[in-house]
Amino acid sequence: MKQMPSERHFKRHFYNKALS
Repeated sequence: MKQMPSERHFKRHFYNKALS
């Protein structure tokens, strides 16, 4: 498994970019 900080955090960042 890769060391990820938080799936939710990543999804939020991605979602924000998609919204922009």
